[in-house]
Amino acid sequence: MRLADEVAAMPDGLQTAVGWNGSSLSGGQVQRVCLARALLMDPKVLVLDEFTANLNTGLEDEIRVALAEWGREPTVIEVTHRPDAVPNAVVVAVLDDGLLFVE
Repeated sequence: MRLADEVAAMPDGLQTAVGWNGSSLSGGQVQRVCLARALLMDPKVLVLDEFTANLNTGLEDEIRVALAEWGREPTVIEVTHRPDAVPNAVVVAVLDDGLLFVE
């Protein structure tokens, strides 16, 4: 998820120690590493819960493009407080005050 340059710049590449739960990484790096690890498992369903919370909008757009170009088609369920961030969603379900609305 656009991590290759950052990993290459790390002292020991993929073998670089990143601390307990990635504590030496930024929030955005942790989110991208987690997403990359999930994609390597070739899932049928991918649940993303606020996965862009620590990303700037430019990086968020890059990741969305990368996901679209990935070539595999898992069902993606994205939980977000920003429905405008997923303009290409096939189905949008809104949970409001305990009621579920499908648009």
